Amino acid sequence: MHFCTVLLGSNVPDATDLIDAVSVQILGKLLQEAKCSDILKSADQSQGVPPDAPLYSNRIIQGRTKHTRAYLESQLKAIEDQCGRRRGPEANGWVAMDLDLVEWDGLLLRPKDASRSYFIECMKSLQSNR
Repeated sequence: MHFCTVLLGSNVPDATDLIDAVSVQILGKLLQEAKCSDILKSADQSQGVPPDAPLYSNRIIQGRTKHTRAYLESQLKAIEDQCGRRRGPEANGWVAMDLDLVEWDGLLLRPKDASRSYFIECMKSLQSNR
């Protein structure tokens, strides 16, 4: 079994409901012995984003999986697509669902995400939910 941390994010109007639904899907199909953080709001931390850009809703799920890293990442991208994720200029600033594998068996895969305030706050929430 592999230990992993998945970061969920969305900035669409129904982001909280969408994150809840995707969390159930991930917990049911991909991870075992998993814990979820609360859903927390944050500003978009990308470069050049206008101050009135929609807030993101974020959650962390940590758990164990029997799947390979490649399989898990492919399934996360498939879930993004099912949620209507568009990439590049056609997204026009909207992110229906962003799923990132941040940690895999103790290896930090996305250090930039792990250093962001939204990730740190979600980790605090996760620890208090245990």
